[in-house]
Formats: sequence, structure tokens, C-alpha cells
Amino acid sequence: MTTVPIFLAALSAMVLGSSGAAHKSLNGFPPEFVGRWGEDIGGCSPGAVHGGLTIRQKLVADGEFSGEVQSVVRKPDGSIDVVELWDIPESPAAKSRSNYALSKNGKSLTVRTLEPGSEYLPEPLALVRCGARR
Repeated sequence: MTTVPIFLAALSAMVLGSSGAAHKSLNGFPPEFVGRWGEDIGGCSPGAVHGGLTIRQKLVADGEFSGEVQSVVRKPDGSIDVVELWDIPESPAAKSRSNYALSKNGKSLTVRTLEPGSEYLPEPLALVRCGARR
């Protein structure tokens, strides 16, 4: 029966990247991603609720809603793919998969939403680290 080989091929495709390098599964967001991220300086002001994300090791919040981190996988390019389960009132829980990539200096973050079976969506979310100093 071909079910087992097909399953193993699908599993290998999930674990191996296009370069064939294994991806590393993590226990939540790495420390360098944790913190407040704003769409601009206004999104970083003390009273700002919208206009960015707050990232904790096991939680992502966009103001009034939050997503519990289900899995984090480090990719060979240093970015991470994150699966989150968002709890939005009056809606069924929604699973979201996104790629988070830090700039080399760690002051900006690009978030691209992924859809099953497709590449990144064309409109990434560009964020700046709130309180970044250098």
C-alpha cells in the first residue's frame, strides 16, 4: 500500500526546507523577537493599543486580541515560522501561520502571513522595535 510512503514524503517536505537543511523546532519565540513592535513611532507610544504587536515567548497580541503560540520553527535563513491559535470573541478560534524575520540590527521585524499550500502573502507587515536604541 502507498499510504505510508506518501505520508513519509509529506512529513519530510514539512521538516526539510528547499535547500534540504533541517529546520529547528523551538519552544516559543526566541528572546530576540520578544517585545513591543509598532508600525511606526506612534504605535510605540505608551497608550497605543493598535498599530503593532506585543510578542511574548508563548503569546502574540495585536492590541485587543491575542494568539497562543502553538509551534515555532527556525528556518535556515534565521527567520521563524510560527503557528498561533487566535481567540477572538464571537468567532471560532482561528489558526494562523506566519513568518517572522528580524533585520540584521534587530530593530525591525517583517511579518508575512502564510496560507496553506502557498507562498507568503504579498503584503508583509513591517514593524519597528519600540524603545530601540543604538
